[in-house]
Amino acid sequence: MPNSNTPQGHSKGHEEWFEEGYGLSQDQRYGEAIVCYDEAIKLKSDYYAAWMNRGNVCLQLGRYEDSVMSFDRALEIQQTCKHALNNRRFVCRKKAAELFASFAEGTAAYTDEDPESGYIQALIHEARGDFREAIAHCDDAISVKPDYARAWYERANSLYELKRYEEAAIAYDKTAQFNPKNNEARYRRSNTLRL
Repeated sequence: MPNSNTPQGHSKGHEEWFEEGYGLSQDQRYGEAIVCYDEAIKLKSDYYAAWMNRGNVCLQLGRYEDSVMSFDRALEIQQTCKHALNNRRFVCRKKAAELFASFAEGTAAYTDEDPESGYIQALIHEARGDFREAIAHCDDAISVKPDYARAWYERANSLYELKRYEEAAIAYDKTAQFNPKNNEARYRRSNTLRL
């Protein structure tokens, strides 16, 4: 567990939580490191380094979606940082390889009327940087299930990568409409409108 040797009456600051998380991640105690990074982020929600390291630790644990979300948050804080973008792409490619293998094995289970099929193919193409194909597969999924929030979100992300910001904003709106708990979609939409 994270170090509880804090003097009585002194609560840790965000930098102390970050340093502890860093030490734990260096010792490959990733689960404990995430707890520390989360504590640092609670104290300073725009703490870029904590979001970056959280993303790296989640990757080590195979928590790809959490990893991508952390890198996305880091990119929202420092939009020009290539480290976060490169790490995000790496995670997506790693996940795409797993998805592709899994998809190849289970292709027979899917039909053209299964929106999950289009969504999974979209993830694979997005991870490979083939955003136009990703959008086409999202459109396939949405044509079967118009309220499929995950397909709308993936479509929005791919449109964003292609710098088609107005269309991305509309897709983020659809995501939030069909999944009101997706705060990330609302946040990304507001950032997209500024571009």
